[in-house]
Amino acid sequence: MYIYRKATMQDAPAVLELYRSLLGMPGATWDTEYPSMEFIEDDIRKDGLYLLTLENGQILSAASLLPDEELNDLPFWRADIQNPCELSRFGARSTAEHPGIGSKMLENLIQIASASGFDGMRLLAGPENERALALYRKMGFCVAGNATLYEMEWVCMEKVL
Repeated sequence: MYIYRKATMQDAPAVLELYRSLLGMPGATWDTEYPSMEFIEDDIRKDGLYLLTLENGQILSAASLLPDEELNDLPFWRADIQNPCELSRFGARSTAEHPGIGSKMLENLIQIASASGFDGMRLLAGPENERALALYRKMGFCVAGNATLYEMEWVCMEKVL
């Protein structure tokens, strides 16, 4: 059985361990500097870090879901999305025993965003991260454009909620 919940400060070290376990995955844009403990703690303080865990507490997925403050100024977003949220720092550890964790987590996050009054969800994905891009497309996200941010190239995607 899976448990979906918000992260607490006590979860921060385990979230960092999850993120570090995903370094080096094909197409991954993370490194040992990002995401850092500071980002994790800030997401928790803003009440926007969500987890998918097993009953024993093991974290299988974590993601930040917060009001869109940084991406909003890009010029290519849909005009009909007036109150978007940003999905960031989304990591999932699918295994043979627990397949499809990313899909399960993203379905839950979309429900949370919609119930919270957001009318759209936006995100950045690495152009070589084929697994993530395929998941986002499967869940109804569309490419809005490409951007260079944080000294990297990104595929910018959005979904109307």
